[in-house]
Amino acid sequence: MPYIYSQAKIPLEESLTINPFVSKDEECPSSKYHLRGVVHHIGGTAFSGHYTACDKRTLKEDGEDGKKSAENTSQDNKEQWVFFDDRAGSKKDLEFVTGTERNQRNCYMALYELKK
Repeated sequence: MPYIYSQAKIPLEESLTINPFVSKDEECPSSKYHLRGVVHHIGGTAFSGHYTACDKRTLKEDGEDGKKSAENTSQDNKEQWVFFDDRAGSKKDLEFVTGTERNQRNCYMALYELKK
């Protein structure tokens, strides 16, 4: 059975909630899911082509001496999107991850994290 590869645009949202999809009789957490990563596939089938990824990383801010410090509190941490293509990684913004048509059409998997 051949697999058909669709290049339909997948709208990626920075955050989403499942509340509209939960029965009114069920208890639903009032939490949101936040986009944490996206896997892209460029190619005709899942067995051939090229995979890339965008990942939201937590980076520690430099200390006063310009060096990374393990003593920094979580308030000193900054989240940054990074685009990975083979061995190369480059910093990107949210618009690159969610807003570019190329990334929407090549979206293979979107990974969300539950934030309470």
